Amino acid sequence: TTVMVHNIPGEGVVERLLEVWPLDGSYDFLYVPTSSGGRRAVGYAFLNFVSEERAAAFCARWQGQRLPWLSRCRRLKIARAHTQGLEANVDHLKARGGGRSGQSGLIILKHGRRVGLDDF
Repeated sequence: TTVMVHNIPGEGVVERLLEVWPLDGSYDFLYVPTSSGGRRAVGYAFLNFVSEERAAAFCARWQGQRLPWLSRCRRLKIARAHTQGLEANVDHLKARGGGRSGQSGLIILKHGRRVGLDDF
């Protein structure tokens, strides 16, 4: 199950997100699109969860919440993404030329190990 999280703040966000959304096996794909310069998040992120139950638990925990390091940021809005599943998301990024390998806003896990877009 893939969700889209709205109201993600700007710079250095992936490292901060990993502090509150650790790589604990509940999801296998995290993509935070960035501006053309690659420095700032454009305001949303995609996460693909390994099960419907994990996605539901994430939504229950984070829907309407603020990220802990930003008390003044907008509350998170979470919705089901149009593209569903790890493979479909990877194919979508490859087809659109997004999520270049090595880009800091893209995390893909395969069999619990972090891999690049080109290695998937």
